[in-house]
Amino acid sequence: MKHLGHLFLEETTLQPSAEWALDFSGWLFVRVESGEGCWIDKTSPYLLDRGDLVVAPPGGLRSVRASRVAATTIQYFHFCPELLGGFLSIAERLRAQRGVEGFLSKAKLFPASDPVAREFSDACDQERDRASVGLRCRLLRLAVNVLVQPEPPLATGETVFLPASKRVQLFLRHLSEAELTDFTAEELAARCGCSVRHFYKLFRTFFGISLRAKRTELRLLKARQLLAETGMRVIDVAARTGFREQGLFSTAFKKRFGLTPTEWRRNGAAAVSKNGSDSR
Repeated sequence: MKHLGHLFLEETTLQPSAEWALDFSGWLFVRVESGEGCWIDKTSPYLLDRGDLVVAPPGGLRSVRASRVAATTIQYFHFCPELLGGFLSIAERLRAQRGVEGFLSKAKLFPASDPVAREFSDACDQERDRASVGLRCRLLRLAVNVLVQPEPPLATGETVFLPASKRVQLFLRHLSEAELTDFTAEELAARCGCSVRHFYKLFRTFFGISLRAKRTELRLLKARQLLAETGMRVIDVAARTGFREQGLFSTAFKKRFGLTPTEWRRNGAAAVSKNGSDSR
């Protein structure tokens, strides 16, 4: 399924007692603009008042139900970190993933008085053009502030001499995903001042997977983005993302996403046709 309206603010009004299933990929940010309602999912139902914000992780069935006495207007957007290749560092992406597994493993309510909810409200009120790059930048900042928790600074004295493990950790804080796939292992290790073998070991310790597996994952995510946003031929997408043979690319893509690139693009287009009019 394509990522519909990533970082674009949407608004819809539900009639009394109406329920709307939120069938979108990525993280969901849903705010009650007017009226009252209820957030419904399997783990964390919430009663919603005006100004309340719910942030929900990807996947799962979720919906908003309006109150019985009045219509409810909600504003929402969704955020897909995998579409920000070259913006988030790989360490920041990892912290976003840990958010899924940790404090945001289920939907979280931010009351209207919370600074996060107020930031969303201010962005909606001050930026009248919902398609403006200014509003999208503000929504991006909001999403990053919620999902990418800052790492603690190095303790005093650690900057005098850093062991290889700290050097690699510090390096990965500022390394973009594009750089990880572009640089050779030798170049990455040299920047950290350690051997290639030791870099491989430290990378696996930090991410829980091998450097090769991480690179393949990033290339497949980039390929999926190109299939969604461009009309490039599949063979050209494979070449652009570092796969030398289309057959190997198709096999890896299907193993990761369950569909071949051609099938994914076709099914994604159908999803856009089906959901596009429903979500506007």
